[in-house]
Amino acid sequence: MKKTIFNIAGMHCASCVMRNEKALKKVPGVAEASVNFALKRAAVTYDETQASEHDLLEAVRGIGYKAVPTTNDQRPLQPTDYYQKHENMDHGEHNAAHSGGEHVHHTEAKGAKKKSVLALVLAFPVAVMGMSGVEFGAEIYGHALSMWGMAVLGSAVILFAGWQFHAGMLKEMRHAAPGMDSLVSLGTLAAFGYSAWAMSAGLEEVYFETGAIITALILLGKYFEARSTGQASEAIQKLIELGAKTARVLVDGKEIEVPTEKVRVGDVLIVKPGEKIPTDGIIEKGSAALDESMLTGESIPADKKESDQVFGATINTNGLLQVRATKVGEGTVLAQIVKMVSEAQEKKAPIQRLADRISGMFVPVVLVLAVLTALGWYIKTGQIALSIIPAVAVLVIACPCALGLATPTAIMVGTGLGARRGILIKNGEALEKAKRIDAVVFDKTGTLTQGKAKVTDVVALGELDAAQVLQIASSIERGSEHPIAQAIVEHAKEKHVAFYDMQHFSAVPGKGVKGVLQLGPIVRGVLLGTISFLE
Repeated sequence: MKKTIFNIAGMHCASCVMRNEKALKKVPGVAEASVNFALKRAAVTYDETQASEHDLLEAVRGIGYKAVPTTNDQRPLQPTDYYQKHENMDHGEHNAAHSGGEHVHHTEAKGAKKKSVLALVLAFPVAVMGMSGVEFGAEIYGHALSMWGMAVLGSAVILFAGWQFHAGMLKEMRHAAPGMDSLVSLGTLAAFGYSAWAMSAGLEEVYFETGAIITALILLGKYFEARSTGQASEAIQKLIELGAKTARVLVDGKEIEVPTEKVRVGDVLIVKPGEKIPTDGIIEKGSAALDESMLTGESIPADKKESDQVFGATINTNGLLQVRATKVGEGTVLAQIVKMVSEAQEKKAPIQRLADRISGMFVPVVLVLAVLTALGWYIKTGQIALSIIPAVAVLVIACPCALGLATPTAIMVGTGLGARRGILIKNGEALEKAKRIDAVVFDKTGTLTQGKAKVTDVVALGELDAAQVLQIASSIERGSEHPIAQAIVEHAKEKHVAFYDMQHFSAVPGKGVKGVLQLGPIVRGVLLGTISFLE
């Protein structure tokens, strides 16, 4: 069995989710298909001997949606690639594997914003004229100029700005699967159609403003929806951006800078102080303290020496390292974290599956209720106008957007915010069950700290008192960038300690620091660090 993930553009509601899932499950060899409305993404597990990814994409396209395959260039780096010029390379190209979903969200949000602004600008004067009930201007063919202006602007909003709903309705009806677009289209077209007929019949009661306002507000809601889901999905991109963009590969004694995606297993990488480790590997030469807080949550850098394992995206705080790459691409620890968060957003919580099933049956029921509403009001009043508006209200107010969007968006926001703050949530079901948690057990205190070292006590064990120990330690540590050194210096500043003059400072990676201090009239060499270093 193989699992593939691709993006779907053009989904408007939970009924779109059900339609896509049904189409995918009909493809021979598909074992499981899950479509996430908030992510605009499909995850499909299938038998390669019976189906191909092309078959899956065609199944989605066949019901009127746009399937966008993800791209992931993991081509092994050839020897000649090392010597190609990379200075003109757009690093954005190397993130293509991860940007498909973000591109879909960005494109939809941008288009939705333009449509909603246009609709609101045109609908505002229609609403003012329609709700004021005051007509003005010269009379043309039996109606005041203001009435014609309302008709023209209202028609532009309903037919032009809201065209996506009408096109969606035609697509849904063609496949005998009405959804949200059908509800909005039928509701607004009913208001428009009646108003056009009323004007031609010389009647004064029209509802152009109703259709225009409904169209404008729903388009505004679509923009907010696209914007919120797009922002929620940025968590994955933020995690990806933790990694290094480029790497220095040692080839024939020369350092060649290449995109991280081009690093192969076995390559020797040069990592300088302050740089990120490009990929998982083993230290072949050198020693340094690595900031691994993005993996472990521990604020104190881990001392690393030859033969120790290092991980991509961790930071080399000091020392020059030569690292031999052991895992690249999807095999790295960071990639596995990204995959876990992504899968957590894709998997449906039990309550979401229930919401999708309900919304899949929801639209046909609403259409029947709207027809019955119209008939009921017409039988009671005998007036078409009084029967149209209640039916329109039933169609428009029943749009199941929130039903299908609320749960996946909540899962996306929850897992996304968690990932940004170092909390990994495996799936939506875990979030759903979390409401029953009444006790939390932590395995170490390091995960509960503020992520910054702080001096709490100074204990003197020799001839010097605590104040003198702090003065000497902080004076020598001023030359170090290590978090513990910075904490000691910060504590000394809080105590208003006067620092000694320092000379000949040097740091020994993984061990400590040494230097010469001017202690009043006395010049003394000072060592500060681990017990083995002092010994």
